[in-house]
Amino acid sequence: MKGLYEKLRSIGLRTPYVRKYLLPEWWDDAAAISPAGFTEAVWIIARHLGVDPSQLRDDAASVKLPSNERVHYKLSGDAQPESVALARLLAEQVAKFVMLGAPQQKQEAHRDAGAIRTNILEAGAPWVSFGNVLDFCWSAGIPVLHVSELPAGTTKKMDGIQSGLGFSFNLYHSAGSQVGADTDETVGNYAINQHGFEGAVHYRQPLGLISINGEVGYGQHNYLLSADFPLEVPDTQYSAFHAGAHLDLHVTDHATIGFGGKLFYVLDNGDMSSLDWYGPGSASGFSLDASFVIPLPKQLFVKGDLNYRRFSTEFDGAGVITEEETVLGASDAAMNGSVNLGIQF
Repeated sequence: MKGLYEKLRSIGLRTPYVRKYLLPEWWDDAAAISPAGFTEAVWIIARHLGVDPSQLRDDAASVKLPSNERVHYKLSGDAQPESVALARLLAEQVAKFVMLGAPQQKQEAHRDAGAIRTNILEAGAPWVSFGNVLDFCWSAGIPVLHVSELPAGTTKKMDGIQSGLGFSFNLYHSAGSQVGADTDETVGNYAINQHGFEGAVHYRQPLGLISINGEVGYGQHNYLLSADFPLEVPDTQYSAFHAGAHLDLHVTDHATIGFGGKLFYVLDNGDMSSLDWYGPGSASGFSLDASFVIPLPKQLFVKGDLNYRRFSTEFDGAGVITEEETVLGASDAAMNGSVNLGIQF
């Protein structure tokens, strides 16, 4: 069996995987000492792989994975069909075994999308969901399977990761935000209203185990103090163009961790640049973010986000406050976090 395991390892099938998924539970390598036992192991593995048994039995022969031009799937930008050949072959064999027990396919049932929709709704479904489509496929004799146990680290999987051009628009508003003040007369916390929006154009590119999401956009970020704030501090309203990128690492099929950042080109910072306050100056900003997605049963998932944003301004020295108090610069910073529970359709 050692030589057979080495040959299988050369095409990406490690020994633990072969023993767990391609050989039966009762198999013992000691049985391969006899020619009959070795031949049985060869035939079992060949049947599960869909390869010619002679390629496994002959020490001098190399294992060639059969191709199938009728199989279509989505690949990441850097992936080639050869890189998923083993995953495709294993999935094909599972499909062939399942077809032996599947109901006879109804050729007329899956030709028209409108007819399929009508069929699902007439069966009592309130809308066409992913689960409804799966039920319809099985009833029409079209098995749909999720093959999750593929050889780890030795073959890429066919994937449907989002890629290409996209758009986003986000609104946010603080709830219960406060800022501290310490003067000769009072010490306390006062309300601050933080709100804004951000729109962006994105381009997402999958690269194997990672995906890069680049973006450019425009947004406004406002920091408005309550009327009873005891210090003379102007409200600030930053409007800025930005460019940034976010990188996601695909830990498993549906679990990711990621991080990214943005740089802001500030066009205006509100009352702060008024000559009655600090006067004109140069402003810039940046943000850092981190995120994670954890899949849960029943198509549920948990998504978490953490974001830190900071704007800084260096004054030219022409404002009233700048001249009186020798204020050379100012900054606004905020950190936001969220945890969301969602469902995938």
